[in-house]
Amino acid sequence: MRHPDNQRAGTITASLPILIALLGLLLAPGLSVVWAIVAGLGQGAALVAALTLISIRGRSHHETTQLSGMAQAVGYLLAATGPVLAGYLAEQTGGWDATLIVFAGLSVVQLVIGVAAGRDTRAARVPRP
Repeated sequence: MRHPDNQRAGTITASLPILIALLGLLLAPGLSVVWAIVAGLGQGAALVAALTLISIRGRSHHETTQLSGMAQAVGYLLAATGPVLAGYLAEQTGGWDATLIVFAGLSVVQLVIGVAAGRDTRAARVPRP
């Protein structure tokens, strides 16, 4: 088998450490070094999972290129504005709890989208000539 049809396990494995780390920072901030390591591992895995999904979901080189361009443009725009918005929210609320809660919510969204994107594609697959 060239590509597995279901990538849900990979997207879950990549997304859960981020959520765990954010909740850890909220509930046990004294272990911030541990949570930073867990979050970093999750973020690295999430990037790999996202790029893998892009590369295997396109049906042609052209479609894959278009998907990659769109996904990376949106992704890097969000990545560039995230720290600024996080700092602004922390400044407005007087602490980091609200920011961590927002990012924990976003990590749940990432998890849900990853599960949907990693679904089994065999049923929907159109035979290639």
